[in-house]
Amino acid sequence: MAVIFLVGILFPRARQSKIPGFCKQMVPSQGMSPGSLALLDGKKLNLNKASELDLLRIPHLSQKVARAIVARRKELGRFTSIEEVDAIKGVGLKTRDRLLQLTTLDP
Repeated sequence: MAVIFLVGILFPRARQSKIPGFCKQMVPSQGMSPGSLALLDGKKLNLNKASELDLLRIPHLSQKVARAIVARRKELGRFTSIEEVDAIKGVGLKTRDRLLQLTTLDP
């Protein structure tokens, strides 16, 4: 992990890699919120508090979908069930299953 961290420091653009899950999951950035740290520690990410950047720590979740999740949450106030995420364009069964495994809706 230290090697990947050094790659992120020496090559900052590596953090914006298009390789799914590479660097953006492994390299801590200066702007990490507690939600991001929770996901890296193996804890579930709170979908009702996660920022767009936090959501990007979820493997294979695009920036467009992360932005849509945050926008939908703002419309609703908060998510009460994972089914409310199903209505978001770009969220299919695989994404929903991934969200079920890696997120929580705790208040």
